[in-house]
Amino acid sequence: MALILQDRASDSSHTMCDEMRRYTLRKRAVEMQRTRDSILAAARAQLARVGYGSLRVDDVARRARVSRRTVYAHFPARSLLADAALRERVSALRERVARWHPRATEPAAVLDEIIAFHARSYREEYALMETLSQGAPEGGRRLLRELDAERLRTIARSVQIVSGHLRLAARDAVALIHATLSYPAWRVALTGPAGRRAPRLIASMLKAALL
Repeated sequence: MALILQDRASDSSHTMCDEMRRYTLRKRAVEMQRTRDSILAAARAQLARVGYGSLRVDDVARRARVSRRTVYAHFPARSLLADAALRERVSALRERVARWHPRATEPAAVLDEIIAFHARSYREEYALMETLSQGAPEGGRRLLRELDAERLRTIARSVQIVSGHLRLAARDAVALIHATLSYPAWRVALTGPAGRRAPRLIASMLKAALL
């Protein structure tokens, strides 16, 4: 009887130790994830402020309130840090682009919605788009290409709604809209003589060419 009780006590002790070990590991994992998230948030803020070319790990560490060594423990290279910081934001934007579709069915209204969606996305993600298009590492440029491919699919899907009303073949219409509404072209339009009139002028140009 004494041996049975002793065995049970031993089993109970082992169980408690296992539970404590699992709790400690879970707590450590949560803390590591929290630290990683803080570093990524700090990196995104710095990228938006200074761009990739001027991104410094020391500044990221200071903003995240961790040591430089901690940043490197999570991200061994500056390019890996920038890539991870950008990837999460780009993935969210890609999902938003993939889900979007025009509500209208009338050709001119569909074009207006496509242009308005691009204008809104570029305005809301200005810092991200600037970082991706201005000196981002190869990982950032790859993310921009992936985002652009998603944008192309969304435009093609939207054009199909009004393909029977276009002056150009649907394929050519998609190519024209895609090129005209690319971020570099949009940026040039907004910063050039058109200024705030750029969206309206772009809409007029596309409608004249397509409808």
